[in-house]
Amino acid sequence: MLLIRPLLRINRPRQYTRHLPIFFVFTVSNVGGLLTPLGDPPLFLGFLNGVPFGWTLTLWKEWLFVNGLVLALFVLWTRWPTDVKRRKYADRKRENGNRCASKV
Repeated sequence: MLLIRPLLRINRPRQYTRHLPIFFVFTVSNVGGLLTPLGDPPLFLGFLNGVPFGWTLTLWKEWLFVNGLVLALFVLWTRWPTDVKRRKYADRKRENGNRCASKV
């Protein structure tokens, strides 16, 4: 959680930033907790009860899939406001262009 402040500071110029901490927590804390049993309490309890320490590393395919989904959702969520703005700007420009052409 030490990296949340630099993340917010880097993205300060952006207009839409409310989703950044949410995706940061999902990616770093929840999905990243799979890497070692020490990162997640239920996995740590399994380790204490005899589950091999490296067992979680066999789940790399699932980890990669979930991380890919979270990052794809992040990209879509981040691009959506700018795409909406771009479409509105293009529509406004088209309307203004049509008005100018009809006046000539």
